[in-house]
Amino acid sequence: MEACFARADDADKKIATIQATVVEITDLMSKTALKAGAAGGGKGGGEGLQKFQKDMLEQLRVLRSTIEEERGPMAALQKERDEAVAERALLQEQGDKQAIRIVHLLRAIDPNAAPPPVAASSSQAAAAADASIRKGSCLTPSGFI
Repeated sequence: MEACFARADDADKKIATIQATVVEITDLMSKTALKAGAAGGGKGGGEGLQKFQKDMLEQLRVLRSTIEEERGPMAALQKERDEAVAERALLQEQGDKQAIRIVHLLRAIDPNAAPPPVAASSSQAAAAADASIRKGSCLTPSGFI
């Protein structure tokens, strides 16, 4: 699980770097567009603007491909994390069921025996059961009615 968190932190750092690059490109675009507009004076500046747009388009394509490359491992990481969480919940549920079965088996063998310590989630159910009305308590010599 620690490895998943480490990879998620690494992905977050890469996303922050990409976002900073986008901000930098946006600032560069606005500065260059202002320079191209001022230098052209409205006439003949179209060629510089077209060159700038082509360069910017190429930079944005590189940025998009970088984002898509980073998104793949992140999606796999999220899927792996979701599967691990679901599996953990399933195993916890199965463990609780097994603990309850053990308690019931021990009670069937020896009704006067103290119940074994149980997990925190199933301890509430075991605490609710009154020792005097446990299954089989009427069969013991001291419990004849």
